Amino acid sequence: MSYSQFNKVLLIPFVLSIIHHLDNVVARVGFDRNYVVSYGYDHVSFLDDGTKIQLSMDEATGSGFRSKKSYCSGFFKMKIKLPEQQSPGVVSTFYVSIY
Repeated sequence: MSYSQFNKVLLIPFVLSIIHHLDNVVARVGFDRNYVVSYGYDHVSFLDDGTKIQLSMDEATGSGFRSKKSYCSGFFKMKIKLPEQQSPGVVSTFYVSIY
């Protein structure tokens, strides 16, 4: 194996370890860095060291959040769960507004 081939073989694991490290750093950004709870703060639970939230609702109110910055882009995932029983008339709404 030549010297240049040996360097390439060593470079591949190094680059992969850097990519893996950066992926872990990006994935651990706290919710409160980019978002703020806009209403129903007592219906928000922070999970996984603040990187995720859980919104809940009761008979009187729910909860919501908004972006701290305008015209940003990002990724979010949502799971909506209704009670197993006694849920007729409950409307689950997920919407994104731009204003």
